[in-house]
Amino acid sequence: MPQPSKSQNAAILDKLANVGVVMRGGYGQVRAEIARPPNTTQYSPLDAVADASPSATTHRFANAARKVGGSGAILNARVMTDNLAWTNALTLIVYDTPPTAFVADNEAFDEKWVDRDSIVTEITFPSMVTFKGEAGSFRRADASALNEGFTCGDDSKDLYFQAVLSSGTPTPAENQIFAFKLGVLRD
Repeated sequence: MPQPSKSQNAAILDKLANVGVVMRGGYGQVRAEIARPPNTTQYSPLDAVADASPSATTHRFANAARKVGGSGAILNARVMTDNLAWTNALTLIVYDTPPTAFVADNEAFDEKWVDRDSIVTEITFPSMVTFKGEAGSFRRADASALNEGFTCGDDSKDLYFQAVLSSGTPTPAENQIFAFKLGVLRD
């Protein structure tokens, strides 16, 4: 087999250098977990699903990017809950900077015009299903093949979120836990 010329080698190294930049951060998973308030107040469609006092601290995916102001792509997502009776679908709104205000649990969610440029994507999960079906199991829903690009804010490596009930009027459990996981490709 003939050896590549110097110019062919340079072209190959150039391509590999570009791949290195794209793949430097590689694939990773970022997680966030919230525990809703200790009540069983029934939800209405499009209500926020949140902890007792949602904020940029509690509703964030830390280190979604490799560096401050970094970028990447959300490839897949998962939501899980410890309430085996929960079947309702959720929508996860992902932001590159914190929204002006997070909506409290069981309050009507209303996307703000002022936040429109910070919305990265809205991920609508299907209805949740039981993962194992035995004691200690949980319900989950997955979304895949997303390929949603993002660039974090100038002063952060994080993404932020708000969860919203897509439809239905379920009754939640007290202190019900929701865990979210994003599969990201970092720059």
